[in-house]
Amino acid sequence: MRKRVIPLLAMFLMLALMPVNVAAHTADEPFVTDLIADGGDEAVDVGDIRVWNDGAYLYVEYVMDGGWTILKTHLHVADSLGGIRQTGSGNPIPGLFEYYSTELFDDGVTEKLYEIPLGWDYGKEIYIAAHAIVVSTSEKMTIWDFSEPGVAAFGPAGLYYGLDDPLWGSSNPAVATWVYPDWPSIPDATWISTAYYVEDPVSDSWRKFHKEIDLPEKGCYLTGSVVLATSDNAEEIYFNGELVGSDGEVQGTFIGNHEWETVIEYPVIPVPGTNSMDFIVRNYAQAGGSTISNPTGLIYSAYFDCYRMETAWGDGFEFDGKNWATYVAYTIQEPYKFWNLPDDPAGIKIYAHPGTSNTYFDMLLWDVGPGFDISDGVWPAWCVDSDIYIYYRDYTATVYSSYDPNLPPWASDEEWDYINYILNHKHSEAAMMDIQQAIWYFADDEYPMPTDPEAVAMVNDALANGDGFKPVAGQIGAVILAIGDDVQLIFIEVDP
Repeated sequence: MRKRVIPLLAMFLMLALMPVNVAAHTADEPFVTDLIADGGDEAVDVGDIRVWNDGAYLYVEYVMDGGWTILKTHLHVADSLGGIRQTGSGNPIPGLFEYYSTELFDDGVTEKLYEIPLGWDYGKEIYIAAHAIVVSTSEKMTIWDFSEPGVAAFGPAGLYYGLDDPLWGSSNPAVATWVYPDWPSIPDATWISTAYYVEDPVSDSWRKFHKEIDLPEKGCYLTGSVVLATSDNAEEIYFNGELVGSDGEVQGTFIGNHEWETVIEYPVIPVPGTNSMDFIVRNYAQAGGSTISNPTGLIYSAYFDCYRMETAWGDGFEFDGKNWATYVAYTIQEPYKFWNLPDDPAGIKIYAHPGTSNTYFDMLLWDVGPGFDISDGVWPAWCVDSDIYIYYRDYTATVYSSYDPNLPPWASDEEWDYINYILNHKHSEAAMMDIQQAIWYFADDEYPMPTDPEAVAMVNDALANGDGFKPVAGQIGAVILAIGDDVQLIFIEVDP
């Protein structure tokens, strides 16, 4: 396919004077804009917003770049900017958008498609606010917390008290306690208690430990959070006031089966900001026990995985408010129609040359079969190869759409977008050969620029406006009749 070059001034004039063709968008060729996170000077392109429509639906799709996943989406579509929910100062309100989704981080969702019933006329400009909360799976910070001296400690108490029972009294800083040789260890964590040696090894005693953990309030998605803990003898663990789990008999009659030997994993659900972690630890009574034979203590570590989390918007025009939120303008496209063509070859032959409707040929087709967008009969047709002949006899031809990605090699180098543009923008004063020469210019690499003014004008029109052109309903398009590489390639005009 040859590269088309025309003088810069001539191109400028054509672009200024001629209407610009807007090709219909499809799932394969959508309108695309970036999905921008963390707007302002630190803006990051995290994916795309893809938009297209057919005759029944508008499609808006979020597609993430590698390393990013979707946590939430909010989408609103309106036929005026005022139709998008906003504050009085002009900032959009995603929580009031019509369409929304919440995804699980562990699912790793990287695409989200909305299908919205088409309620707008073709050519109508609409406004799309596409908002998302996105998470970077490659940018993780782990926040750790360990048992250590200084943790708030309450007790010892001779009875079990609930978490918020005021009978616990006031707290004192925990201290590093005497470590029984068989107790397990946790890296970087210290066995702690209310005293170095247990105060009363003979009787049941209870202690409460409280720790507050500050986690990032913004820009962080918290997940994968676990508390590793054990105690001598039994513990209940609370996170943000909720019981997470227990090991051993913190309340009631105890069994005493050495629960302290095993470190337990307790999954927790943290929130941005301050989180509380509480342990109620029971030391079982031991008749005749000593500070060495019946010690007590708590050891734990907690980690909180924090992934980078950002707000993102489909890139476009800024709202009137002071934040950086943006919206996308999209024009509802009249969709392409894809021809329903026969798989089996059809019979063809030249019916007339020149054609009766200012075309190069009239071609007769037969054996097409019922139910297709072409049928038996006479069709207006054009020549593709300027230097290969076709004779007045019967042929068998395979039928292709000019947009078929699997065209035979001798039909795939032609610039069919420009040719289809010419078919739909024939100049009213152009003779049949003006149109044919303009077609040859884009179909045949060896064919020179025409010299006739009408042909030149159509070539320049196509150069300015025909790139990517595809016909829509109400326009005509080229359907190829391929006989073989040694016979003239023909196409007929078909209404999509």
